[in-house]
Amino acid sequence: GPQSPLPDLSWPGRVVERAMPYEILCSLRHLTDEELEARLKSLAGRERDATAQLVAHLAELDTRDLHLRAGYGSLFAYCRDALKLSEAEAYNRIEAARAARRFPLVLVLLGSGAVNLTTVRLLAPHRPGSGPAPAPVGGGVVGVAVLGGVCRLCPATRGGCAPGGARALAP
Repeated sequence: GPQSPLPDLSWPGRVVERAMPYEILCSLRHLTDEELEARLKSLAGRERDATAQLVAHLAELDTRDLHLRAGYGSLFAYCRDALKLSEAEAYNRIEAARAARRFPLVLVLLGSGAVNLTTVRLLAPHRPGSGPAPAPVGGGVVGVAVLGGVCRLCPATRGGCAPGGARALAP
């Protein structure tokens, strides 16, 4: 049958491939304020979930050195060129992936929105005896406190602890 001129934004596919950006904007005009806000919250949640999944997959790819076998000189080059991430996006996700291998709780905190990639990148290098962790900027104070506590209590060592009693993965 004929396709509707308005894309179905509830479908988790790539909207940009199905409609031009102007059409997307026009299609949103019919939404009530409540519907618009509900969709925004849903999209933000899916973005957080996708970010946590991408970070987890990067962590696994990094442990397998697949980027090197694919001809990329570094994980950064792979993220920038193969995944089309900006330099900042690549750097934050790589640092978060490496932190998640040491502290798997990072993935839960990213997915829930308790911390963001920048917070993980800033806190990840801080271990016991390395000085105070930087103060968080903005929201996510509970997640920052949890992540900071994990970094202090569970140093990244072979056989060290990880949140939930699981064994930490060696970096």
